[in-house]
Amino acid sequence: MIERYGVDNPALIPGVFDPYGGNPGHLAKKTWPTRWESWLKDKLPEILLYTGKKTFWIDLNDGRRRNPDFLVLPYETTRKVIEVAGSHWHTPEEMGQRVREYQSVGVSCLVIWDHELKRDKKACLEMVRKFAADSLSPSETTRSASLRDDDMVQPDGKAVRAAQAALV
Repeated sequence: MIERYGVDNPALIPGVFDPYGGNPGHLAKKTWPTRWESWLKDKLPEILLYTGKKTFWIDLNDGRRRNPDFLVLPYETTRKVIEVAGSHWHTPEEMGQRVREYQSVGVSCLVIWDHELKRDKKACLEMVRKFAADSLSPSETTRSASLRDDDMVQPDGKAVRAAQAALV
């Protein structure tokens, strides 16, 4: 390798790989936070901590890690995260899998779709407030974790709002 690259490990050459495991070209195109993440962060700074820029990781049972968009504060007692999903980039099945992964390690996850935010920002803010207010200790089974995954990730948002209303 030294003959070909001039170093023993080419991955250590600055600019070859980013510290998060992707390629630099991909990272250059991603802006953090997204428009909707930024909007939500600005509206609820007392409830949410933005961590989508790879500043907080949750270890999963299979050895992988997930970086949620937001932590619900105080995270140590709520064990709740929020993912803001863009319909162009994510599918309901993918987000359902994320919800299951978080639940497998005792973390409740609320998924908010970009088109829900476009349609009714006020309802989304209320949904986040209700999700955050249900602050049971990590040892208890949270009601939001017992919701069906399909309800948590419906793109039209009706099932999510109905499920969240049932928590009150």
